[in-house]
Amino acid sequence: MDPNSQTAFLNGSSAWSHSLANVEFYPGTGNYNSPQTYKIENVSGNGQDGVTYIYTDSAGFITHTDTYLNVAYTGGYSAAKRQSVVTHELGHVLGLGHSSSSNCSVDPVMDPFTSHRWDTCQINTPKSDDIDGVNVLY
Repeated sequence: MDPNSQTAFLNGSSAWSHSLANVEFYPGTGNYNSPQTYKIENVSGNGQDGVTYIYTDSAGFITHTDTYLNVAYTGGYSAAKRQSVVTHELGHVLGLGHSSSSNCSVDPVMDPFTSHRWDTCQINTPKSDDIDGVNVLY
């Protein structure tokens, strides 16, 4: 993995770990015995700068997740903007869906559009709506 993507994953994980949501991410080695794996992909034309896949067992319990950073789009992003993408994707790992606001002072990291979340609002850490959502789930 390139150093810029690796840094984005570390910073996104740290953003959640240092939030009031009180969660900790333990990145795996990339095999399916790891609870969380971080990967990159290079897929142009799909419109997604990141994606997360969540795998469950037959009882519906999460067995592992894969979070991808799409370098076809994020390769030219600043470090802070890449962190915004990763922090957003890790919100999905925690069970959060998309939410948004037109007010940057309350806009969550789970806003589905990087163009608004980062380019307009400069958000790359969990905000109160994100933290409240995680705390309700756990």
